[in-house]
Amino acid sequence: MRRLKEIYRYMLFRLFGRKSRKVGWALFAPLKIFPEYIVDTENGQVTGLVMYDEKVYLTVVVDVLNEKTSVKGSLRRIHKFTKPFKKHNYIEMIEEEAKFLLEDKCPNE
Repeated sequence: MRRLKEIYRYMLFRLFGRKSRKVGWALFAPLKIFPEYIVDTENGQVTGLVMYDEKVYLTVVVDVLNEKTSVKGSLRRIHKFTKPFKKHNYIEMIEEEAKFLLEDKCPNE
């Protein structure tokens, strides 16, 4: 089906010079479980913890200076509370917040 859509769009472009509009989408949903952050300004690291009932399910350590991210854990046991967000959504959120937190804490560097 996807291949047919691509052929259809190509034919429209070739015959009539019409380009398809680039349409995207965004996910807006209430975030039920918020990550907690531990900021280490000396080493340039931020640790994000995804917790539920005082138990850590996902730990994301972002080394902003070296641009490395390490992930430990999963959200399988709490997936009904994190829907529609998945593990990669939390990782991206923590990475972006880590950059912001370290820029805010260390404006001279």
